[in-house]
This record gives sequence, structure tokens and C-alpha cells, in this order.
Amino acid sequence: DFRGGGGPSASSRRPPSPANSRPAPSSGNPRAGHKPTRVFFKNVDFKTPEHFMQKLFEQHGQVQGEAQFSRNGNGSHKGRGFVDFVTWKGAAACVKGLNGALVDNREISVELDDGRGAPQADPMQTPRGGSRRVFFKNVPYDTSAGFLKLKFSNVGEIRQFELRSDAVTGRSKGCGVVEYISHSAAQRAIKHLHNLDISGRPMHVDFEDPLRAAAAAEGRDGKGKGRGH
Repeated sequence: DFRGGGGPSASSRRPPSPANSRPAPSSGNPRAGHKPTRVFFKNVDFKTPEHFMQKLFEQHGQVQGEAQFSRNGNGSHKGRGFVDFVTWKGAAACVKGLNGALVDNREISVELDDGRGAPQADPMQTPRGGSRRVFFKNVPYDTSAGFLKLKFSNVGEIRQFELRSDAVTGRSKGCGVVEYISHSAAQRAIKHLHNLDISGRPMHVDFEDPLRAAAAAEGRDGKGKGRGH
């Protein structure tokens, strides 16, 4: 299980940067300059480790120090806080990849800071109403991207489609991500395409969980390497 609440030990993950390396909060319009850009997050499960969230943030861009969590009187985190990125590109990638994503079975909210301390949602990203992104796996390696994209586009308009492949061989990994223009389209994809038979294999389709998606792409989803074959 690669979820944050029950995944590998902290020693198996890249440690976060020292807290004293975190710069002062950024100000002004992050789109206009090169100052670190702040991202607000909330609705994180209380049992999800902080170092686990740190790793997720670092997957999307260079982070300035550690993510800062609001805390209870006993020192435990409240499931919300902020993280500063070095560039606007990193912050935008974080919002795109994590806003509305399922982490430990909770849909987290990730929003951009407008530089005045008030978080704002990027209108091109996931709305509060639900995730637009679905993850699919267990697809035969010889299934073409065009065939799969057609299947997913039959249930709703697609903004982005990705069939993941090996960086060295170029061979399909049998999994990928589809981003729709609406949450309802993503729901239809799960309803109509989950367990769809493709060359004798039932395709798995569900809302994207970033860590599980990464694990499946690397053959570490707990069901054996090469699930797409």
C-alpha cells in the first residue's frame, strides 16, 4: 500500500529540506516575477504524514524549504497549510497535479496564492466540485494511444490525455491519465469504462491518486510489475 498513511517508512523517502532554508513569504503577483510562489492546501487527512505531502509537492517543482502546516495544541497537523515554490511554473504544476486528487482517500484542495494572502483557484484547474482527472491501468502494452483516447473521448471532452511509456524503450506501460473539462465527464468515464474489456483484460479506471498512479507506472502497485501486459 503506497498511501501516505500506510506506505514505506520515512527512511525510504527523500528527506525534506531543512526548515531554516525557507525564505520569507513572497509578495506581489507571482506571474510577474521570479519570486517563490505560495500554494495553499487543505483537506489533507490528519493521518497523512507531513513528509509524505512534502514528497508529493517536490514531485511538481523545486520547493523552498518545508511545507508549513497549521497545528493543533498537541502539535499534530490540521490538514491544511502552505508551501512555497521557487518558480511560478512549479506552483502551477502543483495545482494542476494535486488539486482535487485523492490522497489517502481524501480529495485535497490546492490553490494558488494571489500574493496578498488570499488563496485563489486557477480557473483552468480542478474545481471544488470534484476531480477532473482519472487514472487508468491494466491495459495491454500493444493497445494504441489513439484507440484509448477515442474510448475516453466518447464519454466527454478531453483536455489532456497521456499514455505512459518507458523513457528508454518507448514501450507502453499500460497505464496513463486523462483530464476532462468537467468533473461529470470524469465520473462518466469511471462509470462506463471501468472494467471495460480490452483484448481480454479489464481496464481499471478511477479518480487519480498521484502516488498510486506513480507506483502503478513503475510496477509498484502491489500487484506485480508489468500490470499492463
